[in-house]
Amino acid sequence: MTNCNKCGSEIEEEDLFCPECGTKISQNPNENQNKEKVDQVLEQVILITKEINVGEIITTLKTTALNPVSGGKLFVDKAKKNYIITITIVLALVQGILGAWKTNQIVSVSGVGSYISIPYVKIFFQSSFMYLIATGILFISIYLGISIKAKVKSTSSLVFKSVLISSLPILTCQMISILLTYFSLYLGVGVIILGGLMSITTLTILVRESLQIKENQSIFIVSLSFLIVFILFFTAVQNIISSEFSNIFGNLF
Repeated sequence: MTNCNKCGSEIEEEDLFCPECGTKISQNPNENQNKEKVDQVLEQVILITKEINVGEIITTLKTTALNPVSGGKLFVDKAKKNYIITITIVLALVQGILGAWKTNQIVSVSGVGSYISIPYVKIFFQSSFMYLIATGILFISIYLGISIKAKVKSTSSLVFKSVLISSLPILTCQMISILLTYFSLYLGVGVIILGGLMSITTLTILVRESLQIKENQSIFIVSLSFLIVFILFFTAVQNIISSEFSNIFGNLF
């Protein structure tokens, strides 16, 4: 004997409907459980969606892009869980767009676009995924560095927020770099380097001030973490490019 999921009344195994409220009884015992789980997930998604404030997101991105340190501190101090998730998704999508845009720029300049089909959608998702992976590796490196080197217990949320918001300067400079590259390759490369330095500096200051880590330890931990991410990211990108070029030109010939 079981109970009705709606009113709680007892029902017999052969009953197709609840004798009290008339609710249809599923013959598959797992069906109701699965439905409840789906409903719970949908409720969480709706809750997160309702809490998304587009204006607030734009303000955060604009403030941090113009003033990386002060905007970063504000984000680390006040950003809540759902807001952090939203910003992470937005920045990953931005990186995806920039990756596809940069690829299109290279294809246009080289003139190979007339001969081969470029998988821009795949490049978009690869760029977004690589951003998430790089952010995750940097977060783990910083967190372990603080725990081992500085021997300071810090919440993972504060570390992740610091890492996440410090990536905005390099994304902003990457966008500017793509625009400048149409006029000068050297200017584009210079802006990318500037963006990297700004992100490193921003994260160092956030680690030092928001996480209360000594200055020399902050510089060491952040520099080493960025070096690890750069090596792994460069290796992964190199492998992806080699694989994509092999597929593209293999199909061509």
